[in-house]
Amino acid sequence: MVYVLDQITIDKEFRNRGIGSVIIKNLLQMINYQFGGRGSTVFLCASDYEAAAQYGFESSEYEKGKNRLIEFYKKLGFCIVKDNIMVYTEKDI
Repeated sequence: MVYVLDQITIDKEFRNRGIGSVIIKNLLQMINYQFGGRGSTVFLCASDYEAAAQYGFESSEYEKGKNRLIEFYKKLGFCIVKDNIMVYTEKDI
C-alpha cells in the first residue's frame, strides 16, 4: 500500500513541544496496526506552505522552513527521494 501524507499543521502556539513527532509516530503505528505494515510506503513533500503563502516559494524564509521540516522528518526515519520529496518504507513501519 502507498500512503501520501498531505498536510499536518500545528498552531504556532503549540509548536516545538513534540506534538508533531507524536502525531507522525502514531500515524505510522496506526498504519502498521491496521494494515500490517507489509508493503506500505508513506510519501510526503516537506514544504513550509505557511512561509510560501506569506513570502513565496522562492524566498529564504520558505527555504529555511522547508529545510527545518526535512530535518524533522529525517529524525522520524523518513529519507529524501528527491529535493523535498520524502519516503518512509515498510521496513521502518
